[in-house]
Amino acid sequence: GINTSRYPSRDQKIKYRLWLDQNHCCAYSGKTINLATLFSAEIEIDHILPYSRSLNDSYMNKVVCFARENQVKGQRTPKDAFGGNEEKWNQITQMLNKLPRDLASKRDAFYKEDSDLLKSDFVGSQLTDTRYMSKVAGEYLKSIGSEITFTRGVMTSWLRRMWELNSL
Repeated sequence: GINTSRYPSRDQKIKYRLWLDQNHCCAYSGKTINLATLFSAEIEIDHILPYSRSLNDSYMNKVVCFARENQVKGQRTPKDAFGGNEEKWNQITQMLNKLPRDLASKRDAFYKEDSDLLKSDFVGSQLTDTRYMSKVAGEYLKSIGSEITFTRGVMTSWLRRMWELNSL
């Protein structure tokens, strides 16, 4: 929703920084995003490498883009989504070449493909370890008479955000 506070929200600040980094342009269409449109529903923050696959919520994995471009991209990497269209891919790489040097890791993410995400399945191994440890801890707590329930990762993510633990 719209922030009625006098101060911009964290997401609004990130959106603004991304917009500045990208020279006021959409990461996928190259079209100019004017300031009046930036904070509307027309513009979204997208995870370059899908969050569902990478669990990477860092600034370096984010861009601003038109919502319709984000819908076309879907849960794919930019290379997988747009690499088949030579004209579109050239346009994206031209925008990437204009990014400041300190955003090199962001530029590199655009060239990753789904197969690269599978190869470095860091996330998968971490989730397997976490599942195993949760099961062991749960069995122990039940054995000493504690009532315990397990939740999905979305709940954990929400709690981390609410308790301001993401910066740790």
